[in-house]
Amino acid sequence: MYRLRLHRVLREKAVSAERLAQLASVPETTIKRMLKDPGYMPPASTLAKIARALHVSMGDLLEEIPDR
Repeated sequence: MYRLRLHRVLREKAVSAERLAQLASVPETTIKRMLKDPGYMPPASTLAKIARALHVSMGDLLEEIPDR
């Protein structure tokens, strides 16, 4: 199972949710949902746009959670 590490990456890159939405051409509502809803996993195409906009790999946006 995976969870998003978007909060951490945005902090490291000093990019706001609003700015990321512009850079990635992704609706701001999607970015905000990703930040607020820990169970939400957007489509891979959305993660790819965000990764490109932040100059990171898609893997940098995800953290593996061990199965319990």
